[in-house]
Amino acid sequence: MHTDEYRARLWAAAGLAAALATGVAHPAAAQPAVGALFTAVIVDGSPINWSYPGSNVSVEFDGSAFHMWYRTTIGTIDGMRHARSNDGVHFTSTGSLSFATNPFPTGTPPFLYYENTALVDGSWKLLHWTYNGGDGSYPAYNYNVSVSDVGSNPSTLTVTHEGPVSGGTIGQTAGSYGIVGGSWFGQCGSKGQDLCRAGYADGTPPSVSTSIYPAVWLGQSFFTSIGITNGYLNNYGKVVAGPAGPEMFFTVRQDQGGARYNQQVYWSGSTDGGASWSAPVALLTSPTLDGGPFAANFAHPCAVYAANQLLLYFSSQRADGSWVTAVSPPAGFAANRIPGLSSLGVALLAALLAAAGAALVALRTRPDA
Repeated sequence: MHTDEYRARLWAAAGLAAALATGVAHPAAAQPAVGALFTAVIVDGSPINWSYPGSNVSVEFDGSAFHMWYRTTIGTIDGMRHARSNDGVHFTSTGSLSFATNPFPTGTPPFLYYENTALVDGSWKLLHWTYNGGDGSYPAYNYNVSVSDVGSNPSTLTVTHEGPVSGGTIGQTAGSYGIVGGSWFGQCGSKGQDLCRAGYADGTPPSVSTSIYPAVWLGQSFFTSIGITNGYLNNYGKVVAGPAGPEMFFTVRQDQGGARYNQQVYWSGSTDGGASWSAPVALLTSPTLDGGPFAANFAHPCAVYAANQLLLYFSSQRADGSWVTAVSPPAGFAANRIPGLSSLGVALLAALLAAAGAALVALRTRPDA
């Protein structure tokens, strides 16, 4: 057999085995596996040390790198920063954000907070939330979501503000959870216990196609089951496009007092585009932070899939009292790694490689350049 043909067949066999092995990595509608070992997110060589516990991060993967948007101060666009990472743990800041044109030229600007992110028709969006009474001189922002366009390059720092959702996210919302498959998702309900969905149309201003009610996920029975009947979904959570459809990651606050409830992140999945959802489940068992206990309960979860691997982020406190963002896996994630093999896949891979005489060929992972 010609050498080039031999090599081609060898790599084809290896590719087939890997495909067979990884095809069962994430069953449809199954909850994702999350490890217990978390570490603090590092920015410019040091853990993020929030001066206030309420900050959140939003992380996205663009196919080659991770991008994180986070705040150093709250309320204005220049308090937001962008950072880039190859492993989802160690980030390098690229600078502060600004508006290309000031959308609030007179009076008091609205308070912008709890930013979420989404990719819409090839363009990255920042989804700001304004609390009830935080609209300043711009009443259309009151208890509503507004959108800024980053563009196709997530590292862009000068963004274009598209405005508040036209007419408001009808029924109003206490936070956006993202845009997936053309639908906007957000926390809603008279007690803030529900998840709502509406068709999203990008524009200046953006709009939703219909009222966000009725809710697609009702939380009353869930909150009753965990013992906080009047608890509510944290204002910042995340809906992402999972392997089988939209997936929601959320934390809870208790009995309208606002306290973080526990050291847990919950998950629910959908296989019909977000019209119906599985019963929520707790994702974490005895989690640790940098080898020790967490010193506070959890809030503001963000999740991102990269190469079929899930990275989970949330806000909590270290033993030294500093407020940080925790992430799993703790280190060494390669963005282009081959997903974990099942035992059957390992056996198939070994057999095919042996048959091909490829004793020196090995699958490996490497960090992104």
